[in-house]
Amino acid sequence: MENMRLLRLVHFLLLAALLAPGSVWAEDYALELNGVQVSSENCGDLAAAIEGVEGTVSYDPNSTTLTLRDARVSAAVSGIRAQIEGLTIRLEGENTVEGAGLGISLLAETTITGPGRLSVEHTGGSSAIFATGQLTIEGCTLVARSNEWGITGRDKGKRVDNKPLIIRNANVRATGRKEGSIFAFGRIVLDGCFIAAPSGARLGEGEHDVVNADGEVLKEEVVIRRLEDYDLWLNGVRVSSTTSGDLAAAIEGVEGTVSYDADSATLTLRGATIEASRGAGIRSGIEGLTIRLEGENAVGGDEVGMHFSAPTTIAGPGSIDVKSGGPHAIRVVRTSLTVDGCSLAARAEKRGISGDAGDVEQLTVRNATVRAAGLSEGSIAGFRAIGFVGCGVVAPVGAGFDEGRRAVVDADGEVLRGEVVIAPPAVRRLRLSPARLELGVGEEVELEVSYEPEVDASRLRWDVPEGYGQIVAIVPGSPARIRGLEAGETRVRVRVENWDGVAEAVCDVRVRAEPGDDTPVVGQSVAGLSLSPNPVSGVLRIGGLSSRARATVHNALGLKVLEGYTEGALDVSGLAEGVYLLRVEGQTLRFTKP
Repeated sequence: MENMRLLRLVHFLLLAALLAPGSVWAEDYALELNGVQVSSENCGDLAAAIEGVEGTVSYDPNSTTLTLRDARVSAAVSGIRAQIEGLTIRLEGENTVEGAGLGISLLAETTITGPGRLSVEHTGGSSAIFATGQLTIEGCTLVARSNEWGITGRDKGKRVDNKPLIIRNANVRATGRKEGSIFAFGRIVLDGCFIAAPSGARLGEGEHDVVNADGEVLKEEVVIRRLEDYDLWLNGVRVSSTTSGDLAAAIEGVEGTVSYDADSATLTLRGATIEASRGAGIRSGIEGLTIRLEGENAVGGDEVGMHFSAPTTIAGPGSIDVKSGGPHAIRVVRTSLTVDGCSLAARAEKRGISGDAGDVEQLTVRNATVRAAGLSEGSIAGFRAIGFVGCGVVAPVGAGFDEGRRAVVDADGEVLRGEVVIAPPAVRRLRLSPARLELGVGEEVELEVSYEPEVDASRLRWDVPEGYGQIVAIVPGSPARIRGLEAGETRVRVRVENWDGVAEAVCDVRVRAEPGDDTPVVGQSVAGLSLSPNPVSGVLRIGGLSSRARATVHNALGLKVLEGYTEGALDVSGLAEGVYLLRVEGQTLRFTKP
């Protein structure tokens, strides 16, 4: 009897505990982060509950939404593993899933969305993102990289009943170095976006995979971009994501090499000419636009040459000549313009470089040469302020900026309408020491450069005679470094373009056939790395890379012409003909672009 009373008491206490306010059994969800189960007890703050999770991470079971806000998941087991039908992964800010464990494994229908970005950097032997249910990537930016599989629906090597991958109005970069970058889905659907790189990439037969021109599953980086129209016009034609790669081919009146990179907001002009007949040569409202000049460029026509309504920088090392038969060569409306390290000429009937006479317009000239003429209303006028860094008004004598008149004026305070020249101090004494060098193939020696007065070293321009660039490579600096590539004799020259002429110095160089004693020989293979094909006109493949690595490409003058990260492939199709040095993993290799 006593035992029966005790048993009833236990049952009563258990029932009371269950019915008490707040006493609810914890519920486990089909969701794991770094191998730890998400439950009703920890879902509100997963960063606090799970080791290896940082930032703001939470799961709402009512809307089946996992939110990542500036989050980092360092995966020893599996970054994110989910089997929740209709799961939404919402991205806000910059987010990362990284580590040797499986990146993201999605075993039911899932949508990755939001205004943010997610980078999945998987260093193990599996996939960055694996999805057996329908996967939708919408409105966000997603980067997925793995040594094996990038984004895949692959299940034990089969494509049986695989679900679709839908990429809608999103930017995606994917790399799977061994098996494939984006492959093995029931169908790949691109909605409001397109495959931007590599050249010739497309959806394969059946639209299961992203393949190259030969129909092989791509293992290098695949870039999918959202279809966008940018706030940028050339000759009255709006630039879009589909035309940005080759604007000369897409827009009438544009010649040379002209491209726009939305990721860096950079418009590159390389030996380009824009003859405007339907509007401004270049019109932009892009915040933080950089117009990068390489070689000699020109903009002309009867309309405004350049029109900017958002902060813009025109940068070197090249030059641009802007001539307009209309009122302004360059017009800056309620924003700022910076001219940095380049050479710019602007001439128009009314104003050369014109602000809008408001309280916002500002012009900054940094280590650049600017020549401007406005024949009737002023050469440089309509700015609240003009700042000079490493340069100043050098002609006419006595000219300068007048804040009250918001213009460059002459010595008498009158707005200048003739040519105004802004330039860095003129270099009058430029020397190289020694004046003659002798070195072996693969050897590298220093070459001292001196000049008066002291100016920004970026103004120094190094070169060798045409046709002799394969004998030496130049790494600019103070001192500069000269590396022997092939036996022969040549001349290294350094030049500084002053506003009123050119100062230059030369050094005669002889390269012996034998290499230096302790210096690596530069070739198309070294220390386990190899280049192919060589010569190369498109994608250069780097054999022997153990992991993703930073690479830089220098031309025969030693100037850096390309840089970034590579996983074994580098697109060099945009480079001019010549001999180049590739530096990767502490090694230097040579290749030729025919």
